[in-house]
Amino acid sequence: MAWDYGQHWTELQANASHFEVQSSKPDDATARTIWIGWAACAVLSTLSSAISVTVMFSSKKVRTSIFNIYLIVLLSSDFFMSFNYAITCLLNVANGGYFGRAMCEFQGFYMMFSMGCSFYINLLIAHEVFRLLSATKRLQPYTPPSRRVVLLRCLGVLLPCAIVSSLGAWRVLPHESRLMRGVLCLPTASGTIGKLSPLLLPIILPLLAYIPTVLALALAAVSWRRKLLNFEQNKIANASSKDLHARAVHRHRVQQTQMLTIYFARIYVVLLLWYPAIGFMLLTVHSPAPTAIGVVFVFVQSLVSAGSCSCGTL
Repeated sequence: MAWDYGQHWTELQANASHFEVQSSKPDDATARTIWIGWAACAVLSTLSSAISVTVMFSSKKVRTSIFNIYLIVLLSSDFFMSFNYAITCLLNVANGGYFGRAMCEFQGFYMMFSMGCSFYINLLIAHEVFRLLSATKRLQPYTPPSRRVVLLRCLGVLLPCAIVSSLGAWRVLPHESRLMRGVLCLPTASGTIGKLSPLLLPIILPLLAYIPTVLALALAAVSWRRKLLNFEQNKIANASSKDLHARAVHRHRVQQTQMLTIYFARIYVVLLLWYPAIGFMLLTVHSPAPTAIGVVFVFVQSLVSAGSCSCGTL
């Protein structure tokens, strides 16, 4: 039996509140079309993440790079989200409506968890690239962290993301995951139309998205201010003119370091793709179309991430 509530979006008043709009639903045929489209996107995203991780694991050289360990963790979180999203949509289609409360809480968790992982793992990559660029700019040795340290750092962000993402399922809090537009569950709010207890906007989004975005942009601003991506060849030559071998080694290091600029481009493209998804899903528009488009953006960022990770592995 389908788990459902809310009035049809065409029955909403012109001055309907944001809560009323988000609680509305489309007709069954439209909901089915949306779920089938999302399932197709989710399957494509799942396959791209799985292929990328498989390719990375197949190369010993790639596995030993600390940057690629970050990427494997990142792609694994994308795979977790996309795989479960495909299952959710297919169950909804087979059920003729949203599958139930338990699925709603689980979907709210894995959507927020994947988003948080994307932001924070990309932030860890940006910070490590920043350290490398800074050391290279100052002609100092760069000591990458060990694999154990990298895994501990990943665990240090994954666990808080999991806790924050599960807030919508905590029965002890006055919040819950809700069915939005009749097709998608997120930990948005609980209560009645007159008593709205927001959870997504003031708590979850700042912790999982806004804070890491500000930190990543701060790293980019500092990199630009210090001109870390601009290596002046005359200074490099003068600094190493007494040792031809050192000049050759440093020139090779500079070339490798400059190749890492692809990480900066990839990181900020992927992060920025989350914001159209968030914006579309939270628009106060009666039609469910913005929500459908917003979720597609989630899978677009996953595909871009998988594609750029495969092309940019070191």
